[in-house]
Amino acid sequence: MASVILTPENLWEFAVRTYRMPGASSACLTLQNLYGADINMLLYCCWISSRLGAFPPKLFEQATEFSSEWTSKAVIPLRSVRTWMKDPDCATESIPTEVRKRVRHTIKTAELESEKLQLRVLESMVTSKKIPDHRQDQLVGDAITNLKLYIDHRGIKFNKEVKDLCQVVIAAAFPS
Repeated sequence: MASVILTPENLWEFAVRTYRMPGASSACLTLQNLYGADINMLLYCCWISSRLGAFPPKLFEQATEFSSEWTSKAVIPLRSVRTWMKDPDCATESIPTEVRKRVRHTIKTAELESEKLQLRVLESMVTSKKIPDHRQDQLVGDAITNLKLYIDHRGIKFNKEVKDLCQVVIAAAFPS
């Protein structure tokens, strides 16, 4: 099998490119909304496979510990407020619609910046700058291993739907 040539994308670029691929955002959001997965960690699992292969145990522990705390204290509260403010029932007559929309946009920007910061911190945990030469089957295998490790860590059952959704994310991350 031929080697895969990977570009030296930083984690943010990788995450944005992958998320924009057909089917990826839907798969990621389903894993987040139905199963409680952290989209940034799903994408990080794939990015790690392209940089290190299978997750080194210490890095996995460090990344999941940081991400769990960061998302619970920063990302999820911002997302909850933004989502609530989208609901027409949250408006009161004392808050004009345009003001509510402007505040919601500010919160959405803060949410995105908090996710971006999370990815920067996760990327900084990887000290090796050398990108290994991967074969497509190795890359996909490592990505599956990393995602399954994360899914298991979150206490999510790796059923057929979860596996299929993970495969959509991997295909978006590493189109061949």
